[in-house]
Amino acid sequence: MDIYTKMDRLLRRNPLIPKMPWLRNALRKQYHSFMNSSSSGLSVLVGGVMEVRLPAEFCSKEIESYEPECVAALNTWIEHNPQGVVIDIGCSFGYLTCAARFKAPTMPVLAIDADAESLAIARKICSLTPNSEKLELLLGLISPEDPNNRDLESTRKQTADTLASPNVKGDPKRMNYVNLDTKIDFEKLPRISLNTIFQEWPVPAESPCIIKCDVEGAEDLVLSGASEALARDNVTLLLSVHPPYLPKFGSSTEQIRNRLETAGFAIEVIGIDHEEHWLCQKPAQ
Repeated sequence: MDIYTKMDRLLRRNPLIPKMPWLRNALRKQYHSFMNSSSSGLSVLVGGVMEVRLPAEFCSKEIESYEPECVAALNTWIEHNPQGVVIDIGCSFGYLTCAARFKAPTMPVLAIDADAESLAIARKICSLTPNSEKLELLLGLISPEDPNNRDLESTRKQTADTLASPNVKGDPKRMNYVNLDTKIDFEKLPRISLNTIFQEWPVPAESPCIIKCDVEGAEDLVLSGASEALARDNVTLLLSVHPPYLPKFGSSTEQIRNRLETAGFAIEVIGIDHEEHWLCQKPAQ
């Protein structure tokens, strides 16, 4: 056991430290500085399943219990589809994106979020992943259609410009939940459909693709602009369904289920917490 692992067990994993917040606050800065002197980061099991290495300031015990059913499903899918592609819609801080990147360093991953601070945090969290060119971050809302003929290249440019702004800190205290009902001008926050992404991002027809989608109730709106993805036999969905929020977007659990089953997907509810986690796949022919 190296000195960094010993220090991690002594401080971050010490059950007594959370009971003494004054001590935790006094030690936090020095702990992060020391732990980050190791360029390899700290080992953490996302969802208790997938190993990643993170900068010390983004490690927490909660990561190891993060959506374990979804993490396990993603882990299994990657093992069975090593030549696949991952799209993470509503990536938030990027823990699932990071897990996919460490699990399959050569697999292309597209992580999308509508909050610039969250996307900047995801970039930091994924900073230690290998083959960084295989990760693309995209700022925007996935919508049923593309207002103002929005294309992928213009969205990429706006993402790069936004993340390069000194006003975007990548600070968890500044993050904000943004959804399709958030009143933000199109020019400030791009809207783009999954159809456009499938047409313009490298998702070859022969490549299996898993789409994780967590959009706080706007699930059916995302799917209504995803006809190209839903028509493919090699697309898997990891869908977080939010029954209490669906009516706000004119939808229901039954409507989403009907859309997917009509497209040929079999639906398995793999977990229920404050939301339902659906694994949706087309049966093998």
